[in-house]
Amino acid sequence: RGARRHLDALLGSYSEVTVRMAHLAQVVRHSNRGKEVAGAVQFDSEPGNALHAVMVSANAVMQTEIKNFLRGCLDPDAKDGGADGGRSAPPPADRRSGAGVAYEQNLFSLGILAPVTPRNNMEVPVPEEGAAATSSSPGRSSREVLADLPPDKFAQRVLFSPKHSRTGPSVRHALHFRRGVAHFAAFQRSVVAELAEATGQDVSSPSFNVGFDSAESAVGYLDGVVERCLLPILQGDAIDGTVNALESRRAFAPVYTPDRPRPTGAGAAAQPPPLHDLCLSCRVLSEVTSPLFDALRRLPAGGDLHSPLVAVLEHVILTFISRAKVRVREICAGKTADELLGGDAASDSEFGTALERSVAYAVFIGYFDGMDDGPSPGVTPSGGTGTENRMVALAPSNSDTRTKHPAIRSRAPEGGGGDGDAGETTEEAYLRALFSFSDHNFGEGLVCCDEAELADASCLANSLLQLSSKLDQRLMSNETGAAAANKPSGETRALRSAIGTIRAHGKRMAKFVKVDLMVNAVQTLSQITLSSTLVSVETVRIPACVTHLSDFLSKACASICEAAGNRIAAYAFAGMERFLADIMMQNVRLVASGNFRRGLRHLTIVGIDTMNRSISLLYRDLKAIMSFDGSFWDETVAVESFMVVSKYSTLLELTMEQLETYCRRNRNEFDDADYRLMFASETPTRKGDVAVYHKLKDKVEI
Repeated sequence: RGARRHLDALLGSYSEVTVRMAHLAQVVRHSNRGKEVAGAVQFDSEPGNALHAVMVSANAVMQTEIKNFLRGCLDPDAKDGGADGGRSAPPPADRRSGAGVAYEQNLFSLGILAPVTPRNNMEVPVPEEGAAATSSSPGRSSREVLADLPPDKFAQRVLFSPKHSRTGPSVRHALHFRRGVAHFAAFQRSVVAELAEATGQDVSSPSFNVGFDSAESAVGYLDGVVERCLLPILQGDAIDGTVNALESRRAFAPVYTPDRPRPTGAGAAAQPPPLHDLCLSCRVLSEVTSPLFDALRRLPAGGDLHSPLVAVLEHVILTFISRAKVRVREICAGKTADELLGGDAASDSEFGTALERSVAYAVFIGYFDGMDDGPSPGVTPSGGTGTENRMVALAPSNSDTRTKHPAIRSRAPEGGGGDGDAGETTEEAYLRALFSFSDHNFGEGLVCCDEAELADASCLANSLLQLSSKLDQRLMSNETGAAAANKPSGETRALRSAIGTIRAHGKRMAKFVKVDLMVNAVQTLSQITLSSTLVSVETVRIPACVTHLSDFLSKACASICEAAGNRIAAYAFAGMERFLADIMMQNVRLVASGNFRRGLRHLTIVGIDTMNRSISLLYRDLKAIMSFDGSFWDETVAVESFMVVSKYSTLLELTMEQLETYCRRNRNEFDDADYRLMFASETPTRKGDVAVYHKLKDKVEI
């Protein structure tokens, strides 16, 4: 930072000198225009070229001074590129220095004025490297000694002194200096062009072009250092670091860190939960590509160094994607959730696309887009027609247990429902095939993840989404402003496509975790009708599958929160309250229809009470599980969903007369198929007779 401030001051001083010399040249050219030049001072034959040689010489001196200063800051001759701070080798001796030689060493002198005085002609002792400069001659202070140092030695001995700086000269500083030097070069060119235009100088003459382009500019020197020394270092760090991280045995393993303290105060409730740490490979890729993206931003777009940088970034990211794909298939292969999402197909299935239409998904993805509140209700994503991707906000809670997410609370319209229709959510419509329990032999044909696999999948989803968001933001910052207009079309198209591939895999893994939890719930709760508790005549006992599901969901939620954070857990459990209620509703229908292994003749009142208590237990346990920060739990939806299932299960206890009375008073509570099924069912308190329902229907015109 000190070297940058010093360089800015140096360039500012040179800019003032350039302006004053341009003003002087303009005055001289106008005063000598139209009259013969006489006297000791001889100008060019053309008055418009007066002082041109002086301008060229001054530019050469300034460029030399800037390059010497940059050489001292960068130390490009170091074998390791300055990896150890640039202090391993002493700086090269200044070719201008020597005893008894009169020259001006002041940084701001430009070498134009060099009066021979005892002070300038004397040999100035140079302080040893790493030692503080002191006054060693009579009448000279330490500031005067430092001012007489050459630019390269001044940078190495003073600006990068171990006493004042933690870093030494290194080629890694080149990109920090380039923008200021490039601005100074552009300023010089504009001043010379304005001077030529104002005084009628012939800019097409060979002498004009050769004069300013004969010496290597400071920008050209910097670009040469970047190309020869810096880019190989950055490329090696990026490739080697990524490959070493991917070869690690814990490349994609979850990173468990202590819980971060939550913010407190008035605005704490409106803040989203913090992002979780990345896995090892994603963290290393983000770190090693950061200097490359920084170089991409600092170097001129479309230049000779721009395309190689983009190629290296693309190579590193594609290498990472090749390993990430393998890890994704290792986790998902053979799972029922993966088959529902399309398996190895390049694109998601219709079910996977339907999952993206929910508000919970929009808010979840909004976290990684930098939009914590997600899209506004009714907003259609770009490229849509305005109907197929329309999203409806979740309903707000009216009870004491409100939804944990403030964005849904603030956006929910009055009287709003859930994620989809009044009857069922979008994802539930595609999971209806799983509700035919006999098709998968009551869960035996379903394959799900265990807790460790869910933790790995959720960690991978969180890491890939965070990584893609960081890379995309860095790339977007490089393509904004005036540089984007001059950038060749499609130069970073492949790089952006690679980043999009990482994001697609992250989305796929997040949806996989959510669907796997749903499939696991179906696999477990489908065994309720096989439990002996439904035929028990002694005491009420909760089926083992119900308690097993509660324990599994509790452990899975804790594992996901620890491995990937609350954001992934919130999306994975979003809508779970309605989905579990639908599974229990299907179990009640199966019991009422008699199409389960033990037969209706074994159903007892104790078994019906067991069903009711199982429904209540699932509601209480799920409410406790989803009590973490950022949860999408909706108390209103949960109460309504489980209340409907509980009421329908209670109909099994009623006699035929009581069922008729209930149906007459609550005609719209259940649909026609559910009422017909309940009237046809045989329970411990009645014999099934669907004709009674038809007569009642004709009588009351249901």
